[in-house]
Amino acid sequence: MIVDLMSKCGFPAGVVNLVNGTGIDLLEPLCSSKIPRVLTTIGSTQMGRRMIEYSHSSIKRFSLELGGDAPVLIFADTKDIKSAIADMVGLKFANGGQICVSPNRVYVQREIYPMVLEECKKLAAKYSFGSGEDHSPKEEVLQPVVSEQALTRMLEFIEDAKSKGAEVIFGGQKVKRPGFFLQPTVLANVTNDMACQKEEIFGPILPIRAFEDENEAFELANKSEHGLSAYVYTGSLSTALKAQEDIMCGNVCINGAHYSIELPHGGLKQSGYGKDISHLSLRDYYDIRRITIKR
Repeated sequence: MIVDLMSKCGFPAGVVNLVNGTGIDLLEPLCSSKIPRVLTTIGSTQMGRRMIEYSHSSIKRFSLELGGDAPVLIFADTKDIKSAIADMVGLKFANGGQICVSPNRVYVQREIYPMVLEECKKLAAKYSFGSGEDHSPKEEVLQPVVSEQALTRMLEFIEDAKSKGAEVIFGGQKVKRPGFFLQPTVLANVTNDMACQKEEIFGPILPIRAFEDENEAFELANKSEHGLSAYVYTGSLSTALKAQEDIMCGNVCINGAHYSIELPHGGLKQSGYGKDISHLSLRDYYDIRRITIKR
């Protein structure tokens, strides 16, 4: 639709071109060509690595927004814990969990851990399933995952976690209806050796574990090769300041998930580099040149 509108408004032909195909089909010919000077993508870390690997034919720039493995830290001193939980659960199950900044690893301070689990269970139970067209605007509707392969991967995450000691607090099953629907799933007592803590989930699974103190929380938050987004809920200014210094993510949201077109968005570590919104995103498309003239 965008390309069609550009054509209708008289945009110069050939400046913007659309090529249809899967990422796998287009990746190697696009990247190995000597024509592109800048390559951008929003995708997995694996895809970003392949793009760089295939681009050896010429020197290219990259702007890559890659895998997310977002940690959520909820401290016991949070002023409105129920709002923090609702915030986290809403973001987790939005679009069936298929959002790059979706909570992936939830860490809760020990003294409020049982209460958080119970509240997450209550919120998960409110979801129905479908496209949203058959439901009232007030209903919480859980979307399907994108394919049967994705659904199988979600079920494998759950079985792996259960086999290693995790407890399914809510959900955990395929929904008996047409489509690739998984129940909103809440896992307790997850550990670092579980696949759902090592990989980006990209589905409606919410893994939760307890932490003792601030140092352990920040250590757990950084225990990932990814660094796209992180969420911290606390009533302490010192904890908030330490979080923004210590957590190695491109986006650190404190006491609320906030994204906006004027704010730079991008990752650190294996979550890529460059920004895909805000004025900072333009840097990837401009050349900095130095000109001197001797008089």
